[in-house]
Amino acid sequence: MLTVFDHADDLATIEALAVTQAKLYNFPEATKLLDKLVAARPNDVEAWRLLGEAQLLNAQTGKSVAAFEKAATLKADDLQILTVSLWWSVCVFAL
Repeated sequence: MLTVFDHADDLATIEALAVTQAKLYNFPEATKLLDKLVAARPNDVEAWRLLGEAQLLNAQTGKSVAAFEKAATLKADDLQILTVSLWWSVCVFAL
């Protein structure tokens, strides 16, 4: 059975679908879509942050920390990105 996910080639559509899937608690699908997004946009800080959150909520803690670190590395001068990345990483280790 084909789904809209199989035909999502537009990056804005992929991001919107990923966010929607995360809001529906479908973290495996959100992670899959966000993996596709960061592959296409490797310097997109927000995509890496979203991927880290989806991975964390999908019990992929090691991958989650790596995604947050990538986001923080890409925008090291952004206090908000650093704070969010640090906060989520602390949550990983608290689990």
